[in-house]
Amino acid sequence: MTLRIAIVKPDWGITGGFELLADELARRLQASGHEIRWMSPSVADLDPRPYELNVDGIAAQAPDYLRFVQLVEAFGSLDLHRADLVISTQPPSYAIDHPRHIAVFSHHYRSFYDLSDTMIEAGMIKDVAAHRHAELLVRQIDARYLTPIPRILATSAEVKRRIGDFNGLHENVGVFHAGLGFQGTFPQPRSSDTFDYALCVSRHEFPKRTELFVSAMSQAPEVDAIAVGRGGRSGYTIELAEQLRAGERDTGDDRSLWCNEVPFIDPGELPRTVGRLRFSGFVTADELDELYRGALCVVAPAFLEDYGLTAIEAMAYGKPLIVCSDGGNLVNFVTDEVNGLIVEPTGAAIAAAVRRLADDRDLARRLGAAARELAQEFTWENAMKTFEAAMEEVLAG
Repeated sequence: MTLRIAIVKPDWGITGGFELLADELARRLQASGHEIRWMSPSVADLDPRPYELNVDGIAAQAPDYLRFVQLVEAFGSLDLHRADLVISTQPPSYAIDHPRHIAVFSHHYRSFYDLSDTMIEAGMIKDVAAHRHAELLVRQIDARYLTPIPRILATSAEVKRRIGDFNGLHENVGVFHAGLGFQGTFPQPRSSDTFDYALCVSRHEFPKRTELFVSAMSQAPEVDAIAVGRGGRSGYTIELAEQLRAGERDTGDDRSLWCNEVPFIDPGELPRTVGRLRFSGFVTADELDELYRGALCVVAPAFLEDYGLTAIEAMAYGKPLIVCSDGGNLVNFVTDEVNGLIVEPTGAAIAAAVRRLADDRDLARRLGAAARELAQEFTWENAMKTFEAAMEEVLAG
């Protein structure tokens, strides 16, 4: 049966891991014979006065709340009556009105949930009282829209846990593990694959904590290392690497290195190599393939990660993961000492783990082989079985 499926998603003007996930889901649904229509309100063009509110004070005191309300209004006004099924995605696209609704739930509006306290600690929230009040309002709004959704598919066990903890929802919540991002193929080992350098693949944004990787490599200066990615904190991260190498910053208080608000620093004028650490910036898919193949290990230092697609990609290449004990869903991928290493969230602990693998390549290979075995479970075929079961359940009413 051909269905008219609407996929609703805010258009942030960027392409990240979730955009790739949504595109692949749409492609596979279309390949199954369904009609797909994207409905994506542009974040840049949202109504500046949602619900005709006087927003002057809100914009100054709680800008994230204003953006949230603007998005709620935008999604609530979508005309979806011709759709047989609606798939909502990033928050708060679930604020739609349709009886046959599957929410592919990647995370909450995090500044009002799991990252709220940390952002306050980092100095990112200017009016804490207003933020706390907005936090209560956001959670009330979410309760109104999330509770009646027939099926919520959290994109990881970590996100499912948060929905239970924060929203008290369990019965209508399942887990949808996306397949690997290899366009239907699984990387095959080559005789030329090596274990040469520590690799970190991440956007340079809060709270991805590339800063911890930089701190670690300053404490293991004999190991080659590559940081892939870019973002608003790229310039700060490169400057941090220079300061650590020169002894101008203390590695003893690692939390202060990343739990902060920093001004934008243009990385264009900064060196791309600091000691034996290279900042590669953006790389193509083919370049990333080669980087994975040459890696000793992949360090994924993020704080409270929602999913961790690059971690699964690394495991598919037979590379051991080093993750932090507060890494959210990243910890769910790793069985310590079996397919990777779980360490405390400090540069010293990460450095010790990298050194251990550099000194024992047989251990790195053994952990990597177990990692690859686990990664083979994350296929789009398995993902679509989960999604199609949810479709049948929702369509049956």
